[in-house]
Amino acid sequence: MPKKDVERLVGRAILDAEFRERLFADPEATVREEGFDLSKKEMAALKEVDAEKAMALASQMEDTPAAAWK
Repeated sequence: MPKKDVERLVGRAILDAEFRERLFADPEATVREEGFDLSKKEMAALKEVDAEKAMALASQMEDTPAAAWK
């Protein structure tokens, strides 16, 4: 998978709560339906992500004012 696609997947998971929920509920189907082309190793790594921690981090980032990121 090209690095740009990895960045796109991670960015979307952080910014799009509905996508993030689908991704952690069924990673293989969500990746396939959204057109991401992950290797077996990349899919295995995705499945190893602690969904609760990732969801909490993304939620926290959504609540952070844009000015804080400058």
